[in-house]
Amino acid sequence: IKNIQIRNSSAFFYDANVKIVHRFNENNRLSISAYSSQDDFKLASDTTFNWRNNNITLDWNVVINPKLFANFTYVYGRYDSDISSFEGVNSFLLKSGVHYHQFKNN
Repeated sequence: IKNIQIRNSSAFFYDANVKIVHRFNENNRLSISAYSSQDDFKLASDTTFNWRNNNITLDWNVVINPKLFANFTYVYGRYDSDISSFEGVNSFLLKSGVHYHQFKNN
């Protein structure tokens, strides 16, 4: 790459997904799902950008009788990002994020 600004920049990213299901018996099933990602970009001039995302879901499905069942779900989510530059007198770090928990049944 001829442009030195682009040549001296860097990027890193990944995404991962997993799901595991366990059936205890014909009336009880538990599953866990997880997702994780990260993106990092550094511009050669001065600025770094980072994003991270993590989610976990836990589901329990239970059949109480042929006419009655229940689903219980727990969700955890986290999103974080930051932008930074530590060059010169105008150094800065800007962070933001959202973290949440949720429980529901139907």
